[in-house]
Amino acid sequence: MGTVARHARLLFVLSLAMTAGLAAQGQGGVVSGGVAGSVSQTPTEEPKGTGIVIGQVVDGTSGRPIGGVVVAITGGTAPSIELVNVGLAPASGGTPAASAPRQIVTEGQGRFMFRELSRGRYTIRTTAPGYLAAQLGQTRPGGLGQSLELTSDDEKKGDLVIRIWKSASISGTILDEAGEPVPGLSLRSLRRTMLGGAPRFASGPTVTTDDRGVYRMPSLVPGSYLVAVFTTQSAMPIATSEAYMQLMMSGGNYTTSELYRELTNSGASASMSMMGGYRVGDYVLSSGGRGFGSGGPPLPLDENKLLSYPTQFYPASSTATTATVITLGSGEERSGVDLQLKLLTAVKVSGVVTGPDGPVRNIGLRLMPQDTEAFSSETGLESATTVTDGHGAFTFFGVTPGQHTIKVIRVPRPLSSALSSSMTMIEVSGPNGMIMGMGTSGGPSSAPPPALPTDATLWGNVPVTVAESDIAGLTVALRPGVRISGRIEFVGSKEKPAPDQIQRTSLSINPIGGTTPTSILTAAKRVEADGRFNTVGYPPGRYLVSASILAATAGVSGWTFRSATFGGRDVSSEGLEITGEDIAGLVITFTDQTTELTGQVMDERGQSDKTALVVVFPADTDNWKRGVMNARRMRSIRTSTLGTYSFAGLPPGAYYTAALSDATTVEWQDPKVLESIASVATRVTIDDGEKKTQQLTTRTIR
Repeated sequence: MGTVARHARLLFVLSLAMTAGLAAQGQGGVVSGGVAGSVSQTPTEEPKGTGIVIGQVVDGTSGRPIGGVVVAITGGTAPSIELVNVGLAPASGGTPAASAPRQIVTEGQGRFMFRELSRGRYTIRTTAPGYLAAQLGQTRPGGLGQSLELTSDDEKKGDLVIRIWKSASISGTILDEAGEPVPGLSLRSLRRTMLGGAPRFASGPTVTTDDRGVYRMPSLVPGSYLVAVFTTQSAMPIATSEAYMQLMMSGGNYTTSELYRELTNSGASASMSMMGGYRVGDYVLSSGGRGFGSGGPPLPLDENKLLSYPTQFYPASSTATTATVITLGSGEERSGVDLQLKLLTAVKVSGVVTGPDGPVRNIGLRLMPQDTEAFSSETGLESATTVTDGHGAFTFFGVTPGQHTIKVIRVPRPLSSALSSSMTMIEVSGPNGMIMGMGTSGGPSSAPPPALPTDATLWGNVPVTVAESDIAGLTVALRPGVRISGRIEFVGSKEKPAPDQIQRTSLSINPIGGTTPTSILTAAKRVEADGRFNTVGYPPGRYLVSASILAATAGVSGWTFRSATFGGRDVSSEGLEITGEDIAGLVITFTDQTTELTGQVMDERGQSDKTALVVVFPADTDNWKRGVMNARRMRSIRTSTLGTYSFAGLPPGAYYTAALSDATTVEWQDPKVLESIASVATRVTIDDGEKKTQQLTTRTIR
């Protein structure tokens, strides 16, 4: 039977099944077979399309049809219908919006059908137990999907195939130094990805060993992973812990207190140090991960030394750069990924923190391993944390040999005057007495944006090489951060936002490359009603600047971010260099003119290519060659089912664009790959507000 005949027969069979479903519903019944769904119609004045889409969901590796898959379609102009799907909760009453998903469950051979579709662009997604979420057009796990184009209100498509891939897993056993299983231990998976033009490991699922010391990491996307046990030794002066606890028990809004601000503005967690902690000298110690001994008290080697379990990557490495990378295929269940933890002699690292006005009290310090550049975030990578006492003195406990960096940053936060908190007292009995802690929770304030804090941002980094002896007498000198100020401008003919709407503009100032504390990503900024803005201080480095008018701001439409300029340079593209002086005169511009780059992609035979990946990136190669990857200017998209592509909102400028085979360009943002793409790409220049069409031919890169 030919392809056309098979599609015609499939269309006929599924149409009969859907018709039977409608009839059954009219008789008060619900269809439980066939296309696995029934449809009820709600009267409406809107004209319905008569388009039909028929497809099949198959295993991406074997090609075997998969039944019981939830398929959802969004987009186009949705008809006023309500779908009741087998295995799904009935939809709530009313007419769905045009973008509301319509869902159905595939029958035994993986087939599905959607009816009453109008012309337009649609997205089709799938979910199924044991499989990764997928989208029409994906050619590999985690790859980009493509949009479905219907060119008329009565178009029939009966040849769609959606490939889905099984998730992977990693399992193993964790033993201690004596070969005994370790129950209740947390392990993290880290998946290799591309970030800023360089490979990074991003945090994946975290799991805990059972009573046999066995763990399993399910639902993993096929790819390359590290498996690690991260251990963080935390310390806090007892006097600080007690003062913090008394503050919380005193009643009132303690979040406005100086002690609370000092601790939280530097990421120090007093409550964590008190809960489940153990007293050692003048400090309360606690441990994340395995920690001291079996998560209990420190293990003394003698009166001055401790034993500690350091962070360990599979199978027995202390750093990510020397760890074994585990590569998983679709559906692969990798077992035997076992770790045996090792006790090492641990030392103390101590000193004093000073700022422009002398010793700095109640400030958090983090001891970071040397190879944090291998990760996409610093969160949870600390070897140890501590807090200075009232005289600025600090001590890290349980530090194992290696290269480390002491990092300190205190970013002032605005006060929230309407914070409502609930408090819970927790008591933990330990060999050194009762340790009490208190947790808080609260909602955001509904008051206007608070005033910008006047306190300086303080930061400092000190490299430390730890051997087998304690280190004392270190000085961590903090410097103030650099404040940024400027104004917002609107260029165009549309009505400008009202002053209160301008004040709700969101500014983004994000570091380029490396890992960044959350406190920097969320640092306070304030926009005035006349468009002037100021920020708290930032540490030195290169930052990308952008802005947006919050979608929740009523009455604002048609204005998009165009550029951020300083000294005649567009720092939204190449980055703002922050050194030691405050920066004034940054100009952020919004425009009512939007750009669009569209076109058709043809293969080498002159036929429409419905499988290509289209990429666009700046023709100015200097930035991306040094790792400045701007998401606004570097984009990728799959061609639609008509072989077309569209990029909206590209900033004006010169670009390279190319159509490539999706399967061969997994890491297209790698600067070396970009150089190869540039050699076969088409150069286009887009002016402000320009709508440009560019036909492309699929190319092969080597």
